[in-house]
Amino acid sequence: MQYFGGKQRIAAQLAAVMSPHCATGYVEPFVGGAAVLSRVVAPVRIAGDANMALITMWEALARGWVPPEYVSEATYAAVKAAADPRDPMTAFVGFGVSFAGKWFGGYARGDEKRNYAANAASSLRRKLRGLAGVRWVHGDYRDCPTPPGAVIYCDPPYAGTTQYGAVDAFSWGSFWEWCLEKHAAGHPVFVSEYQSLPSFRTAVVIDTKTDIRTAANGKESRRECLFVPQDADYGR
Repeated sequence: MQYFGGKQRIAAQLAAVMSPHCATGYVEPFVGGAAVLSRVVAPVRIAGDANMALITMWEALARGWVPPEYVSEATYAAVKAAADPRDPMTAFVGFGVSFAGKWFGGYARGDEKRNYAANAASSLRRKLRGLAGVRWVHGDYRDCPTPPGAVIYCDPPYAGTTQYGAVDAFSWGSFWEWCLEKHAAGHPVFVSEYQSLPSFRTAVVIDTKTDIRTAANGKESRRECLFVPQDADYGR
C-alpha cells in the first residue's frame, strides 16, 4: 500500500475489466488503499495485506471508527513511536499523514490549502460506501483465502521502486510463480505493475498521474499496466 489514493484515478477502469469474471468471488491480497476493491462487484470479496496495522484500520472503519480531521506533529511522533499494529491510528497516520504517502516518511505539514489528515479521512469515507461485507485478512499474500474460481487481483510492491518498512522484503520471482500457479488452478489472475515476465501479457494500459505531489516535480506521469498470463482467455 503506497497511500490511500494510490489507484483512485484508475480504479473504475481496472474494476470494469475484472468484475465480469467475478462470478464466484474476488480476492485482493495486497489491498493497500482499497480503491479498486471498493469498485469491484462480486458475491464474495476478500481483502488481505501483510501490514497488520493497515488491516486493523480497515476493520475499525468497518465497525464505525471515525478517523480524525487533524493530526498534530506531536501526535504523529507519538503514534510512530508506539508503532501499535492494533491501533487504527497507526496506519492512518503512517500513510495518510506522511510525506508523499510513504510509510512514516515524515510528517506532512500541509498548508492553508491542504490538510492531509482531513483529505485522508475523506478518501476513506468515500471508499467505505463500496466496502460493505468485505472480509479483511492479515497475512502473506500466499495465505490469503481464495474461493474456487475467484478472481485474484494483485497490486504488489512494484519492482524497482522504494519499499517500505512495515512488511518484510518482497520476492518478485516467487510472486510471479505463485500467480502462474493460481492461474493454472483456475483463478483469473490480474497484476498491476509497470513490467512483467515474458510469461505474462499486457491486458490494459492506462496513462495516469500520481495523486501526491513530490518534492521534485509535482504530480508525476505514470503508465499503469494490468498483466495476465500469456495463455489467459480473459483480459482481452
